[in-house]
Amino acid sequence: MMWIRRYHDWAFALESSVGSDTLIHVNVGLGIWLLAALFLRRPFRDPRLLLPIMMAEGTNEVFDYLVHQGWSLADTTHDILWTLLWPILLWAVSVATSCESDRRTVGGI
Repeated sequence: MMWIRRYHDWAFALESSVGSDTLIHVNVGLGIWLLAALFLRRPFRDPRLLLPIMMAEGTNEVFDYLVHQGWSLADTTHDILWTLLWPILLWAVSVATSCESDRRTVGGI
């Protein structure tokens, strides 16, 4: 539990220095999506690239719950929305703009 507290303190310090937790959530979400595509060598239209973002954000929310001993629905919704917004929008554009032959190479997607 101590390392969860350290993570939370580090995240709070980062948020305080940046001035906006929204900016952090947007950048971390995009960063995880890009790193997942790089390391997994998958095209951006592959929906599996969204899973690491969802897992990381879910873990972050569980840590928030453990540290604060409860959830704030408004804060949790805000964090999830801003973490997933741009990766999901860019994934949707990637799927919509890929040609038919490209779709067949990703399992019909």
